[in-house]
Amino acid sequence: FFSTLSTMDDVEEAASFKADYAASNRSTCYTSKELIKQGDLRIGVMVQHPKGDFKYPQWHKFKYFEDVWLPKNPGKLKSLSQIGGLDKLKFEDVQKIKAFCGGEGDAGPGDGGAAAKAKGSTMTADEKALAAESKLVWDLKEKIKNELETKEIKELLEDCGQPASGKIFGGADKTLNRLVDGKLFGRMPKCQMCQDGEFIF
Repeated sequence: FFSTLSTMDDVEEAASFKADYAASNRSTCYTSKELIKQGDLRIGVMVQHPKGDFKYPQWHKFKYFEDVWLPKNPGKLKSLSQIGGLDKLKFEDVQKIKAFCGGEGDAGPGDGGAAAKAKGSTMTADEKALAAESKLVWDLKEKIKNELETKEIKELLEDCGQPASGKIFGGADKTLNRLVDGKLFGRMPKCQMCQDGEFIF
């Protein structure tokens, strides 16, 4: 399947920041030193590891990133293109992060995007449609996670012509994306070039 929920790994690797939902209760907010609850929105500031040639995120609770980190670091976050992981977030959370960047991709001088929030208080028709689609997608994900057993999920994947095991299975995130995409848009048609192969999400 083709879906806007898919991740662009090369973009995320080059990002200065990362946004996601905490996968467990083990991460700690770098600013407040409080534990970040599983499922909570968090923002990571990518920093160079002192002993390796790679970067890692210093996680912040959303409110502390907005109210503390941004005012202390004016000009560091200038556009949405600096933030990896936005494609995995709910529409309303992307909108909150967009406010940091002036609503149009330009960040304010450490003011937490207050002007952008006032300016972006009304949504266009396209934004409303996108918000409705995002809500539907996330509601379906929750329904699948809460109501379906592993065996049922694999059966649904096979019905959609999607891998239910093996190297390209992809784990829980891709499974949810595949099933939601199939529920919303149906099974992909056969490849028109070979007339036999099926597209894989």
